[in-house]
This record gives sequence, structure tokens and C-alpha cells, in this order.
Amino acid sequence: MFDSQCAEDLALLVQAIDMFYNFLKETGVGALPLLELPSLEQDGTASVLANDLASTNDEVVKKKLDLLVDAQFAHQKRVKDRAGIVTNLLQRG
Repeated sequence: MFDSQCAEDLALLVQAIDMFYNFLKETGVGALPLLELPSLEQDGTASVLANDLASTNDEVVKKKLDLLVDAQFAHQKRVKDRAGIVTNLLQRG
């Protein structure tokens, strides 16, 4: 039961990815470069943060979390700004 359901789900996922790929290709969005987002697990930030949080006082933890939130906010703002630029370019074309 599980194997057949898993196979069906995988087939649907592959079909959805193919449809999405074709959509991006047809709309021209697929030609734009995609920036890879850094993963917390890849660069070790999650484990470093966990160790730091466990071994420091509340003030230091708050400052570190504030820095992380500010960095994430700045990143999301850049993403939003770039999306606006792409939208404007697509509307003109």
C-alpha cells in the first residue's frame, strides 16, 4: 500500500515539476538566473547558533538573534525588490 502510494505521489510530483518547468520556460521567467539561498544546515549556522545559545547569557542571545533577524529581513527585502524589477520587465515585454 505504502509503496504504491509513494510511487503515485512521486509520479505526480515529477509531472508537476515538468509542468512548472514548461511554464517558466514559456513565460521567460526561466531564463532569469536563480540565486541559491544559503541553508542553515549547509553553512553550519544552525549548529553554531544552538551551541552559542546554550552557552551564553540572555543579552548576548538577544543580540545574536537580532542580528540574524536583521540579516534575514534584509535578504527578504532584496528578494522582494528583485521580484519587483522582474515584474516590471515582464510587463514591458
